[in-house]
Amino acid sequence: AFYIALGVVFTISISSAFAAWNSTKASGDLILASDWNDLVTYLGTFGTAATKNVGTAANDVIQLDANAKIPAVDGSQLTGINDLSIFSTLLASISAARTSGAIPSGYEWLFATDELATKTNATYFDTSKLYSNDGSFGTDVTSTSYTIYGGATGWTLTPSNSFDNNGSTNGGINSGYLALGSTYIGQNFGAGNGKNIRRINITMPTQDYMTNGTVMYSDDGSAYSSAGTFATSAGSNTLDFISYGAHQYWKIVVNSAAGAGGLGIGTGSAAFSEIEMIERSASTNITLIPTAITAGAAPTYADFYLLHKAVDSVTLNTDIKVRASRDNGSSWSAYITLAEVCQFDSNYKILKGTANLSALASGTSVKWEITTYNAKSQQIRSVATIFR
Repeated sequence: AFYIALGVVFTISISSAFAAWNSTKASGDLILASDWNDLVTYLGTFGTAATKNVGTAANDVIQLDANAKIPAVDGSQLTGINDLSIFSTLLASISAARTSGAIPSGYEWLFATDELATKTNATYFDTSKLYSNDGSFGTDVTSTSYTIYGGATGWTLTPSNSFDNNGSTNGGINSGYLALGSTYIGQNFGAGNGKNIRRINITMPTQDYMTNGTVMYSDDGSAYSSAGTFATSAGSNTLDFISYGAHQYWKIVVNSAAGAGGLGIGTGSAAFSEIEMIERSASTNITLIPTAITAGAAPTYADFYLLHKAVDSVTLNTDIKVRASRDNGSSWSAYITLAEVCQFDSNYKILKGTANLSALASGTSVKWEITTYNAKSQQIRSVATIFR
């Protein structure tokens, strides 16, 4: 410790700088006000915390307790805490494939099922657990002349039969040649003629059929990426998936097969009566509204978090808008100001905005409304809210 003439005590950890300054003083010297500038030169200018007390009262500096924890204080003015909490909550909930439900001081909608009460012009994708504003489906773009298949042998039933618009003919591989996870059938649309496939309809006979398959796409016929893996069965199957862009090659890889045989290709082989590949038209504007949930008390504010992917270039608060209600939609807040919080993963970002509900009729039946504009392609993976 060192002393100023007025007798005020300052406790400072002795550093090499202080030791250097102290060496200039003789034993018993009184530190005078005129020495202050010298002391500042050695130790640096003190910050404002140097003149504050340690404690939990107004204007005190907080000190960790004996367990290295923050003492009990009012943290209502801290910012960013809910952001981190929501990030962790959504990450854990999506990883565990949880369903929508309450979270501390709020609620999260995870879209494990097609659960929204209103989804005007929107499409729900069960594989990806999201809502998107894609346009309407078009017609089949396959052709027998585009047919590709693998492996090269074992296709006792001509593969192109699967694309001839005739459900009574089959393309199929003999079970003795079926290599699960690598045998495939598909289309090569040709260079410069890539297709943005969004739906595949597959019809398979009851005798022999695929029970699980992966849709894949490529631009060179060598390096493929997955558009999703689907469970299938005998009869008609519709596989819908999000946009992965236009590509030259599209194929279905057989992961498992079943059936009692009867087509002359062996028991447990894979046969396809008809395969259709379909594109979608341009994006549309959508409106999403959930069934109201009940808050514990009438909220004054609601912080909303959206797990959002902008497939097209999207301007927040212009191409997507959000508002909220606390009286089951009888009245709505002004549109909130959305801003990006952080990148959630390689596909999605977390957007945040706060709805002021104080001017609305009091109530606890809370819902939100998401509306897209200007036909910009977007995906909504989940929504969470914190009431206050």
